[in-house]
Order: sequence, then C-alpha cells, then structure tokens
Amino acid sequence: MLPAGLGVWPTVVAAVVFSGVEQLSGQSAPLVLAFLAAYALAQLAGIAVYGSSWLGAGDLFEVYSTALGQLAPIGRDDRGHVRWRHPLLALTTEPVPPGFVALVAVLVGTGLYDGAVLAGLPGGMLALAAWMVATTAVLVAGTRQAWLAPALLPLLAGQLAGHYLGPLLVDTQVAAVLASDPFGRGWDLLGLSGAEIVDPPLPGTLALWLQLALLVGGHVLAILVAQRLTAGCHDARTAGAVQFPFRLAVLTVLLAAVWLRFVGPA
Repeated sequence: MLPAGLGVWPTVVAAVVFSGVEQLSGQSAPLVLAFLAAYALAQLAGIAVYGSSWLGAGDLFEVYSTALGQLAPIGRDDRGHVRWRHPLLALTTEPVPPGFVALVAVLVGTGLYDGAVLAGLPGGMLALAAWMVATTAVLVAGTRQAWLAPALLPLLAGQLAGHYLGPLLVDTQVAAVLASDPFGRGWDLLGLSGAEIVDPPLPGTLALWLQLALLVGGHVLAILVAQRLTAGCHDARTAGAVQFPFRLAVLTVLLAAVWLRFVGPA
C-alpha cells in the first residue's frame, strides 16, 4: 500500500533528475547509462515494496502517459466498456493526485528553458533551476483552488506539442526509415530505401503558425476546462473572480512561450 498523500511526488523528483541529467550529459553516454540503471533499480525497488501500484506514482513515463491519456477521445465507462467521449470530459470528473501541479510545472519549465536556450538566453543548471522554480511559482499561485489543477493538462499538452513539433516530425521519418530495414541487412520492407530525412520537415512559416496554434489552443482549452470546473463549485457571480489567478497564470506561461519561440531577446 502506497503511503497516503504520496501522490506523484516520486515522479516529480524523477522529472527534475531527468532534466538535470539531460542538461549535464551532452554526448556523455556513461552518464546517461548510469541514470537509466539507477532509474531501473529505483522502479524495481518500488515495485518490490509497493507492488504494481508503485508505477502509478513513481514511474515518470507511466504517470506522464496516463495524464495525457485523459485527453483522449476514447475512454472506459463505469462498467469498463470502451466508449467515445468528449476529449476533456475526464478532466472534469477525475481528481488529480498530490504533486500533480509540481510535475506539470517541472515539465513546462523544462520546455521553457529549452526555448530560452534556443533563443540565446544563458543556459546551465542554475538557469534550468530558475525556470523550474519560476514556472512552479506561477502555476501553484494559479491553482490555489486545488480542483482547478486538472485544467493544467491541456496547457501541458499544448506546450509539448508546440515545443517538440519539429523534432517529432523528424524523428518519425527516422523511425520509418529504420523500420524499413530494422537489422541493417539491406531490406526495404516499407519501400523507403534511399529516402532522405527532411529537416526541417515543414516550411518555416507553416511550422511557426502551426506551433503558435498548438500553443494557443492548449492554453485556451485550459481556460475552458477551468471554467467548467468552476461552474460546478461557484455561481456565475463569483466564478470569474475565482478563475482570475488561474487565467493570469495560464496567460503568463503562454506569453513566455510565445516570446521565447517567436520574439526572443533583442
């Protein structure tokens, strides 16, 4: 049995360590291997002590995928049957675990840090920590009403989609080429022999507009989910005031992401 109140705090620690290793490793394979080995041992130890329930609290990738999966248009009803559903429905019916806001803040802060480095701002461990702390402060202040925390998921999804769109499209091409000849024996299972990787995968202007649409769309959905959550707890007269800190936090994160991606320092 997991300790009461543990939530996803082990995953928060894992996300911070992972981001730090990513920053320090560069091309250092030994450091990456050491992290993977330590992470695997930590997961095995958690499973040995708490059973499979540990994965829902301590495995970064399990928690990450489960959280984003709540945005899926397919889910299970009360009887366990697979059904189509409104993509945002689960966000208004399922509570989030303790530590969820901190996890979102670490992931979003890491993405903003990457954007800052690409924009020419100083990098390094201190800068990474500063972005994480600043993002955490903004999101914690915006979700003082704990029931608003689920509305952060569309924000996270929009940040991830906008920030990693380019690498995703490139890596998809690489994966397809490798799948065509998985063992390097000259096979051409998918007819992709000799195919070139297109990088950048989209014309510059189209990529920028698509990234902007994903960023803005995720943040707008976050506000809409917050509005629906608030409607269930407050009347129309007080709903606006209750949502104001959350909306301000969402706007702050959005402006930071847009400035870093499309404007940058002078």
